Amino acid sequence: MSAVSALVRPYRMRLAASGALGIAAAVLELTPAAGIYLAAQSVYSPSPDAWSVLSIAAVVFVLILLRYVLYGSSLIVSHAAAFSLQTRLRAQLAEKLGRVPRSFFDGRSPGSLKKALVDDVDALEATFAHHVPDAASGAVTPLIAFIVLLFVDWRLALVSLSLVPLGIAAMSLAMRNFDTMMEQWHSAERRANEVVLELLRGIVVLKAYGRDATEMKRVREGVFGVRDFAEGINKRSAPAYTLFMLMLSSNLVVVLPVGVAFYQAGEIGKPVLLLFLALGYGLTAPLMKLMFLFGDMQMNLVRIQRIGTILDADEQEREVTGVSALTAAARVGVVVQSVSFTYDEARGPALEDVTLAIEPGQRVALVGPSGAGKSTLAQLISAAREPGAGEVALLVDGERRSPRGAVSFVGQEAQLFFGTVRENLLMARPNASDEQLAAAAQAAGLQEVLARLPKGLDTQIGERGAHLSGGEAQRVTVARALLRDAPVVVLDEVTSHLDPENERAVQRGVDALAVGRTLVIIAHRLRTIIGADVIAVLDGGRLVDKGTHDELRRRCAVYERMWSAQQAAAGWTLGKPRVEEKAS
Repeated sequence: MSAVSALVRPYRMRLAASGALGIAAAVLELTPAAGIYLAAQSVYSPSPDAWSVLSIAAVVFVLILLRYVLYGSSLIVSHAAAFSLQTRLRAQLAEKLGRVPRSFFDGRSPGSLKKALVDDVDALEATFAHHVPDAASGAVTPLIAFIVLLFVDWRLALVSLSLVPLGIAAMSLAMRNFDTMMEQWHSAERRANEVVLELLRGIVVLKAYGRDATEMKRVREGVFGVRDFAEGINKRSAPAYTLFMLMLSSNLVVVLPVGVAFYQAGEIGKPVLLLFLALGYGLTAPLMKLMFLFGDMQMNLVRIQRIGTILDADEQEREVTGVSALTAAARVGVVVQSVSFTYDEARGPALEDVTLAIEPGQRVALVGPSGAGKSTLAQLISAAREPGAGEVALLVDGERRSPRGAVSFVGQEAQLFFGTVRENLLMARPNASDEQLAAAAQAAGLQEVLARLPKGLDTQIGERGAHLSGGEAQRVTVARALLRDAPVVVLDEVTSHLDPENERAVQRGVDALAVGRTLVIIAHRLRTIIGADVIAVLDGGRLVDKGTHDELRRRCAVYERMWSAQQAAAGWTLGKPRVEEKAS
């Protein structure tokens, strides 16, 4: 919440100015009733003056125009502050998400983050753009009106408010457990966001199986869950809410008979009666505006808390080892010292007490069965995650330094962003020249892809590189890693999903990327890493052995079992079984 308060602080003066203009407009909202009272005094005087009535009408007309000018100005100022705040808030949220550790995202779904960054920030526009002037109007108008009526006739003033306690009691009944309901409401919206995002990502699979969204149970439950929850709230609160609205809009029921009785008894004159009918009748109506604002503010408190959770989150350590200081020319090793890491306490550690030393320029392969911890260790080496215990560091001239900013990572699936090829490449080095871009593209085999694209480097590639094939997208990621020119490279079986042509092109780029660098490879196909300097075997989150291919085949049961299984699988064919030839 402290981050949200700091964010709002620069806009306090503008919001205060909007509130002041709203208060002035609220005061002028009473001028029609005042005009009626003054005109009635003139009309019902012993010598009525038509010109004075016209003068009062003219003044009231001008004041009404001024009221709309003031109210409009209040809205303009509050909207300018709200839009500026939204822009700044979204920028700060985006920057913050770039600085938080990877663990921040483990317990949060894309749907919940989308709700905070998009839906919640959108909803805050109403809070600052409309609620400030509306709150001024809703609070000031009935207060000033009540003070005026007290001076005119305190008895009728109190009668004018006689229904307010009943209205407040009814609203209190409707607002029972409101905080809990708002949390449940936001949870229902978050679930709907999650299933819709999941649906959009998997729409191709749905089409392939001839199914639609209505057949997916989670989609139905998520989307209709919002509707069902809203219906439940409405059914529960409708009677009390209706009573509240009735009490605050029925002042005439008490003001009219009591006022007429006072008039007939000679205790008030016609001007006073008309004043109370004009002003006392609508005295409580602005309070409904305050109750609406209260409900919205309760919802916005949950939104602000969710945004504040992101803005107040701990940030990972700032980049210590940048590519400007360390490039591929540097001789850099990697030290993994007694490292443990846990995603979920219930599932146990993903890595436990792993120690591994990688010498400068070495090619080290990480192998092991599924769930052994290979990807987790690779993420720790590339500084995508922070170890729960132990240390991961680069070894530069005997000195341990942070790996952040000095490791390039290329995964099985190309991670690209909406924009152009150039923009995706420049993420690795924002100030790269055209010559450096061309050299990286050439080394990665990307030039022939760029030649086919309508605008070359400036071609829009769509969300997640949707306009590129898998092989083309992977070439972009390899070129990006080459452009980064980091001394340590982590590869996660980058050619495993590619056709032979793209595999050869990407492999050439990987070979160029490996020259002179310390290389860590996550290997699923063991035949591809036979020549590695060191093969580290992981199983159940532990490092069970390390050595060369031949050494591990002799002494490591896990590695030998994997090797034998893959060799047996290499003989599989589609159709008739292959007949092995016997040696003569």
